[in-house]
Amino acid sequence: MRRMLFTNPDNLDFTEGQNTFRKGDKWSDLEIDERIELALVDPNTNVETLIGEAKVAGVVKGKLIGLLGRHAHSNHETFSMGPTAYADDALLKILKRCYPGLSTEDVFTAVYLDRTPDFS
Repeated sequence: MRRMLFTNPDNLDFTEGQNTFRKGDKWSDLEIDERIELALVDPNTNVETLIGEAKVAGVVKGKLIGLLGRHAHSNHETFSMGPTAYADDALLKILKRCYPGLSTEDVFTAVYLDRTPDFS
């Protein structure tokens, strides 16, 4: 089972059709209903802590500029804002912190996840 890493423990419910944006196409081959592990990674030590599992509900790949307008409002970091015109700007700011040198022409993958309540 593949493992997707996160550095921020907040906003990882992945309910109600939320997604996560990932730079590149590494995650674009995920299949609908495929299960993946979710883990927190400490950026200082690279120690990973498993926090749950999720099923893939959708995968969309394209240039960041195109994905922002259609998918930013569903991102797990901006979801609480609701469908506003500001979600794409807010997400772009977050992504620029995660990926220095980011261009809106870069390829990204939006992965929609449904968090599995219990995992073993």
